[in-house]
This record gives sequence, structure tokens and C-alpha cells, in this order.
Amino acid sequence: MALAVIVFITLWNIRLHGPRDWQWVYPQKARPVTLAVGLHQFWNLFAPYPSREDGWFVIPAKLADGTEVDLFRDAAPVSWDPPEDRRGEFSSVRHFQHMINLWKRRYKQYREPWARYMCRTWKQRLGPERQPERIDLVYMLEKTPEPGKEGKVAKRRIWRQNCIAKKKKKKKDAG
Repeated sequence: MALAVIVFITLWNIRLHGPRDWQWVYPQKARPVTLAVGLHQFWNLFAPYPSREDGWFVIPAKLADGTEVDLFRDAAPVSWDPPEDRRGEFSSVRHFQHMINLWKRRYKQYREPWARYMCRTWKQRLGPERQPERIDLVYMLEKTPEPGKEGKVAKRRIWRQNCIAKKKKKKKDAG
């Protein structure tokens, strides 16, 4: 059985990625079977166009007591250096995907609600004397350089949120 599966997958890949005149090795009629049992494969993760961007998040917050901390690193001092383990900073794959989506333009409508949530959460955690006054969502964009060239890192602030509501001035009566 294992040998049959290996042959099945090999023929599928030859049909998909081999020269056009090799399409006969895996009949089109067998395609539904391959899809039904989950043996189909795609190799587009790394090719033909792999991602040329990487990066990490920094969430600097100015606190009521005047200090600045990084909320992404549990209120540690702000550092713009890359973390030792970029993927280890996320609690789950969903957390990772959520943060990456905040970076993407097509999800920009979620930045403000996320930032307000961060303001509320950290106000509760730090207390009113150290609550965040302002937070920034910053993505440190690292583009993959051409071979033989040095890469550069760009600081991209993608959202700024004021956490403390401004008091409205009362209008004086004209009479």
C-alpha cells in the first residue's frame, strides 16, 4: 500500500511539474481520486515567487509615568533589534497570522479596534498611574536583498492610537 501511494504521488508530481509531453503518465480521470484522498500536492510555497519580505513587530507605548515600553514584549524596554526567535514571540499560529494580517493593507480596518483593545488591556494590567497614553504599531520590515548585497531594515509605523480620551471643554453660557 505504501509503495502504491509513493508511486501515486510521484506520478502526480510528474504530471503537474514535468514537461508537457509527460502528461500521459497520470491520466486526467485519476485526478478526482487524488483530490478525494488528499494526495494532491502543490509546491508554490517557495516558487515561483517566494516572499521577499520578513520582519518583526515592536509596539512602543508611552506610559502615563513618562516611560516607554514595548507592549509586544510584555512591557520590556523598547528595542528595535530583531528578536532572537521571531516565531517564538507568538502564542499560536492564529496570533501570528492575526499580527501579519494587521501589517497587510487589505486588513487595515482592523488596526484601530486592535489598538483600542491593547489600550484597554494594558490599562488594566499596568493600572491608572502607568496606563498607556499612546501606542504605536510598528513593523520592522526587512526585505530580502539581491545576492551579494546587504539587507536593510525599515521602520514602518502602521498605526498610532491615543489611549487617553481628551476631555471636552464646556461651552460658556452667553447669558
